Amino acid sequence: MRRRAAFLVIALGAATAWTATAEAASSTPAYSGVADIKQGLIGHLQALDALDAEILALKSDDAAAFSRTQEKMDNLTADVSELAKALVQQVPGIVIPSSTFHYRWDKDLRFGMENNKDVRALQSALQKEGCLDGAITGNFFAKTRVAVICFQRKRGFSSIPASGYVGPYTRKVLNDAYAGE
Repeated sequence: MRRRAAFLVIALGAATAWTATAEAASSTPAYSGVADIKQGLIGHLQALDALDAEILALKSDDAAAFSRTQEKMDNLTADVSELAKALVQQVPGIVIPSSTFHYRWDKDLRFGMENNKDVRALQSALQKEGCLDGAITGNFFAKTRVAVICFQRKRGFSSIPASGYVGPYTRKVLNDAYAGE
């Protein structure tokens, strides 16, 4: 719960800082899209506080109430993900860290690897990026390769081709987004 709140605060802070910088650099207000996203994030932060209070008030044996609260939390998390994606599209150069997934890749990953923990983590990241549908297997075969290419294109790889190979540059981009440091 607190990680989600921290994620919202980071996203809100990034939107606020960018808006202030953009407005200071010109006499025109920042993009209205960013202002809308900021308002959405503020609303979600308030909703998160309300859910936090709701969870504290739950009785330990009330499984149905807990389930309803968990469903609200899942919906809120999905909404926050969409707002974060919109913020990334609106604000040049912004990187919003993942709220619940952290991993650091230290080795290159390639087609043909099997039952590998680094590949499982890669597949989790690719799912979060919207590039991979399907099970997390730890196997680096065709679906994972296509998903890596999707990730590379999505992240605007221009100095190297989107190859589906996870080498030093792709690892750096992944670690910047997911290492959680």
